[in-house]
Amino acid sequence: MANSASGESVISRAMRVIEAFTAGSTVLGVSEVAQRTGLPLATAHRIVAELEAERVLERDSQRKIRMGTRLWEISQRSSREMSLRMAALPVMHDLQALVKSHVQLAVISDGEVLYLERLSRRNAVVNLAHPASRIPPYLCSSGLALLAEAPREVQSRVTDGPLTVSTDHSIRTGDQLRAILAEARRRGFAVSYGYIQPTAKGIAVPVRDPDGRTVAALSVVVPLEVDHLPIIPAMITASRLITEGLAPHHYTSDDDPWRVRGTGQRASRPRTTGADAD
Repeated sequence: MANSASGESVISRAMRVIEAFTAGSTVLGVSEVAQRTGLPLATAHRIVAELEAERVLERDSQRKIRMGTRLWEISQRSSREMSLRMAALPVMHDLQALVKSHVQLAVISDGEVLYLERLSRRNAVVNLAHPASRIPPYLCSSGLALLAEAPREVQSRVTDGPLTVSTDHSIRTGDQLRAILAEARRRGFAVSYGYIQPTAKGIAVPVRDPDGRTVAALSVVVPLEVDHLPIIPAMITASRLITEGLAPHHYTSDDDPWRVRGTGQRASRPRTTGADAD
């Protein structure tokens, strides 16, 4: 694979172009792509043209650039996460009908919580999480449920690292986080009390694959004052049904979802996202 003068590969530069498009910037001009990626304008033009030819990018009626359908098609055909989503979605609909609130499915990817699906509920509590948004695991119930099941060295790396504080309710110290993880592991579910959205709390249970490995978290977001204990049994049942549904999909879990690419280490990297979720 040919490299640039800086040593960066063509694939790396193409990924920089793709990642220039975000939920808040879905349509860009080539000059904007160059500015966001730091690539020379001529290089940005060339890469955009190549990605457009492959239907990864496309032009709108104003000749602006936006994401095409190619990556979506590929991910729908072969993504491990899509297999998990397909198994979970019918169960999530049933759970939402029961709890009458937001229901979410998330996994750990590169040490962060990655949301795969969210079922919204009209007039429910504020929740800005959406599929493909990311958040540090200590800021949401899904992350706490998954971190509680993680190896001890992974937990230590997060509890000993910096913790982003979003509201007055956010976890502030490693000792506090360690106590919360211990309780989540003991009880089999995790609760986040307004860590990001002060009027909402999240409740999450782990989801396991057919071999018993924790692969995801199923969560519900409700108003802070709602008693969450009555819905825990339904969430545990839903988690078990998702596990049963994974078998026909021949689902295989990630060997090390806590590993951060490019460093060879496991960690949680605070990242600014659009996920205002508990």
